Amino acid sequence: MNLNGAESNLVINPPLVEEVKIAEPILSTTFVYPFKLKTKFSDCQKFEWFVKKEHKEKSERKKIRLDSPDESDWKKLGEGFLFIPKTECLGGQLRLDVTPMYKDISGDKVTALSTSVVEAGPDARATISRQFRTREFRKHPYIRVMSYNILADCYAKKYDIFPQCPPFALEIEYRVHLIVNELVNFKADVICLQENDRK
Repeated sequence: MNLNGAESNLVINPPLVEEVKIAEPILSTTFVYPFKLKTKFSDCQKFEWFVKKEHKEKSERKKIRLDSPDESDWKKLGEGFLFIPKTECLGGQLRLDVTPMYKDISGDKVTALSTSVVEAGPDARATISRQFRTREFRKHPYIRVMSYNILADCYAKKYDIFPQCPPFALEIEYRVHLIVNELVNFKADVICLQENDRK
């Protein structure tokens, strides 16, 4: 496009992120992922994860410009849709930068900040030992089929059924991270879920 003698590239319908949040609560050693991710004109996205150790509670926090957080406060931890915070992240705030893309065109980066800090996740030793034989996907012509009961939320709210379990551990917001960990780490080709409900 030529405007007053100056040549400019015009991109029609550039890729953009309409909405993104970080799924919470955030537990160390369990997967964290973008939540409510909505994009337009985008066929892929770049996900970058950062941590900031000095987290302030909402009431103490100054309003932050989401499009340009102070880079000196943040340490880059990794890239990818799924991210596992390590124990060094405990007490820190997470930041997710999402750059939408379409072919060779990159849209504007959008930043999401967690509203809570990284908390200690449950002991993962039992889970890791269960997944010892499933570190790799099966090779053709074999497949792995997984059947998994995720415990419907309506049953989880009946605390008298699970008296040995603390109430916070039955909340779907807590359990969903553990469920995702199980489903991803078993490297199944086919997953059958029982007791799915709307949550």
